[in-house]
Amino acid sequence: MLPAQIPSEVLDDSDPGDETQRRFRYQAARAALLALEIFNEKAGIEEVYCEQQEDILVEKTDHSFIGVQVKTRKVGLGPFKATDDDVVKTLAQFVQLDREFAGAFVRFVLSTNCGFNEVKDNGANLPHLLRLASGRNSPAPDKLLRTFVKRISAVIASVDESEILSTLSKVHIDEVVSLESAEDVLGMRIAELPQARTSNAKECKKAASLLIDRMSRAASLPNPSSTDRHLVLRVNPDDERARAIIRSKKITKQELLIVLEQSFGPDLALKKEHRSGLPLALSGLETMKLKLDRGGVSEENIQILQDLKYSAEHLVLAWLAKHGDDRAVQYYDNAELVVLNACQEAFDNVSLSGDRFGTQMLIEVRERLTRRYSDDRERLHGCMYEHLLGIAGILTEECKVWWSKKFPLGEMGDHVETPGT
Repeated sequence: MLPAQIPSEVLDDSDPGDETQRRFRYQAARAALLALEIFNEKAGIEEVYCEQQEDILVEKTDHSFIGVQVKTRKVGLGPFKATDDDVVKTLAQFVQLDREFAGAFVRFVLSTNCGFNEVKDNGANLPHLLRLASGRNSPAPDKLLRTFVKRISAVIASVDESEILSTLSKVHIDEVVSLESAEDVLGMRIAELPQARTSNAKECKKAASLLIDRMSRAASLPNPSSTDRHLVLRVNPDDERARAIIRSKKITKQELLIVLEQSFGPDLALKKEHRSGLPLALSGLETMKLKLDRGGVSEENIQILQDLKYSAEHLVLAWLAKHGDDRAVQYYDNAELVVLNACQEAFDNVSLSGDRFGTQMLIEVRERLTRRYSDDRERLHGCMYEHLLGIAGILTEECKVWWSKKFPLGEMGDHVETPGT
């Protein structure tokens, strides 16, 4: 006999978990809106951190900071009042941060979904109190403001009235964005970016969703990785672990570009002015081996590069099968330029040391590609660090990369210029 009611078909009004998740996502959307200001040079924003000292911590290009608290409540409860415990505690937190990091914060911001009560210029009107604190309405604190300052001081131990007034003068109230519209507002802001000029509404909405997801991950503690287990071997393992956690909370311009590329396609990838075509067939090895040997690279390293070259060529074939010619060319152009630039930088750095500098150049290329892969892996479309080294092998075979002073290749061709010449 079937039950009268089926659990999967009856909405649970008593569990607030889904509403809590919506509020978390709203905070991530507000963080994303702030992060987009990184593209606005006039805003002077360098990086954004999620759940670092504040809900959102903004670092400016002059290395000053903005602390942002995001407050939400049910619309039926009306706007926030200055006397609400949650508001007072938030302002007390601003004061504590201003004291702990003296001179670091130039602004504090309150972002809400419902705004603040401004019906009367009284002690419940936070915008009015903040205007008083900033000195725009009167040269000295009046009774309303002094009463409010005492309310805040009751939350903080041993704080002077002047400290509270100084912090309140830095507090600003952000524009109201409702819980329901936050993601749509984010999508519209993304559509205004130069990077989205050829994108449609669907792609901008996808970018908004991905950006919110990225902010949510930044706001969460990272899962322990295999590298974390080795931190205990470091001189200061706790410091190393703390730095790793802080790095995971940071959103940079590069991170934003990665998310936009995932939404809009590879248009943000590096491109070549003239495409030379993909290495569609597995090319030979003789030129590569000859040039590496002339540069003094060991047989063991030549063998490794040979295998990695084949791996890179198979990756290109996989791109072709999965994405088609145009997308595969875009992916390869991006990876090729990354590798070619790394090889040229290494060549320029070591080529004055003699005629045979292949081993030192290989060390430098590996270091540069390791850093690039670590910083930019999401924009390499599945291209691993080893594939990048393999592309260096392809470019060596194509005579775009040299590991020694240039020399004639005999019957294999005339004198060939070094990369970039």
